[in-house]
Amino acid sequence: MARFVPPLSHFFLATLPPPDVRRAIEDTVALARSLWRRVDDDRLHVTLLGLGASSARPEAMIREWIRAIDAAPPEAFHIVVDQLIVRPERVLVKGSEPLLGVLRCQTHLREVLAGAAMRRAGAPLPVAHITLAYACSAPPGAVPILPVSWRATEVVLIQSLVGHRTHRHLARWILA
Repeated sequence: MARFVPPLSHFFLATLPPPDVRRAIEDTVALARSLWRRVDDDRLHVTLLGLGASSARPEAMIREWIRAIDAAPPEAFHIVVDQLIVRPERVLVKGSEPLLGVLRCQTHLREVLAGAAMRRAGAPLPVAHITLAYACSAPPGAVPILPVSWRATEVVLIQSLVGHRTHRHLARWILA
């Protein structure tokens, strides 16, 4: 008899683009949409910090992450995306210049969560981007797009069920 193996979950902190920003990005890249398998709107995000992966939901660690961020939430920051990047495995938008506010937020979160278990201490900070699609049939490359910007005013703790196209929002912080 086969043993049930729970799905692998990735846990991460992210900020979510508001609906008007999602529409602006979609409008900007509308011509290329037929070339890829689109990510659902409710999964569009900018990853700020990976927290690790587990096949079980680590309730104690989740409580620890929430407690640490509750004690020292980051400040709001500005995001600009102005490049469409096409790769065979994914399509994304990102800024052509480093986003200093995102880097400050990422550094703050890494420091706040330094003592939290399961956190990959030496992992590099992710480059701020929004993955729009997977399995792209367009030729690879980078193309400038009209800039889309917004003020990120929240951070969300997300559990991603690998292979199930599902994100669960476990906690949310409104940034000042």
